[in-house]
Amino acid sequence: MTFLDQRNPQVWRRTSHDLFHATAGTALFELLARTPLRGMRYPMSMASKMSALCNDRGAMKVFLRDKTSADNWVSAKFIAEYRRYAPDIEAADFDICPILLTQPAQDHWTPLELSDPGQRSANVIANAFRAGFRSRHRSAGSRPALPEPSRRSHQ
Repeated sequence: MTFLDQRNPQVWRRTSHDLFHATAGTALFELLARTPLRGMRYPMSMASKMSALCNDRGAMKVFLRDKTSADNWVSAKFIAEYRRYAPDIEAADFDICPILLTQPAQDHWTPLELSDPGQRSANVIANAFRAGFRSRHRSAGSRPALPEPSRRSHQ
């Protein structure tokens, strides 16, 4: 599990495949998402740093061939919505249950500084503890859920 707010420009730049996808590519996906081409499929391995899923080369070879993992192709609309996804409860406001962030020192998929509790976009842990683990039930609100990527092959 990761605690990354893709709306944060620093997070988006660091988790995008490269500078092109973090800038011009993002603008292109946003544009395509508002046209009939919104269903155009694109490999996640080109949009995001799927090559950083794990540090084991053998496992990465498997992930990069797995259509449900790094070899998944998604729509332009999915990428645009993923970029601006807003959770029903912002990380800074989350106090429903405690969360323990465990992160390996060599995690290249989710660099610690991007999911650090001190970051505005990832205050989950500090706020959960500050809230004394109290449980509050909130309505889901009117925001749409993050769309599920298609598991269909690009072939």
